[in-house]
Amino acid sequence: MKVIHAAQAGQGGPVTVACINNATVDLGVDFDKLTAALRKCYYKRFLPIWGYPLRHTIVTRPLDCGWWHRLSVRARVPPCDR
Repeated sequence: MKVIHAAQAGQGGPVTVACINNATVDLGVDFDKLTAALRKCYYKRFLPIWGYPLRHTIVTRPLDCGWWHRLSVRARVPPCDR
């Protein structure tokens, strides 16, 4: 496997970020809208510093290349009364 150091990331074009929804409960917001908000935040806050674009892709499992953001929200189970 080829190792890409942080300084080299994005030099071949946009870095792919796989957005994976593993939530077991309703998020209360559409996952596409959540991904769009993440993209907007990245381009506003991180792009000026990091200097390379991202391509967000909604998938069901991690991709072989690029980065991934996995949302894993689970229902809270109240603790047992003792």
